[in-house]
Amino acid sequence: MTPPIESEEAEPGVVLDYNETNQVVGLEMLYLSKRSPNLNLATPELITA
Repeated sequence: MTPPIESEEAEPGVVLDYNETNQVVGLEMLYLSKRSPNLNLATPELITA
């Protein structure tokens, strides 16, 4: 895994981490339980575009 060298808040509470070639290498979602109160964190689901 490439270590991040820069971070950007893409939208409030969503932070993207970038490596030296500007690729996303990390994603932080802050206050997730408050953003989606009915979210089941026991079985996370990833949806990509």
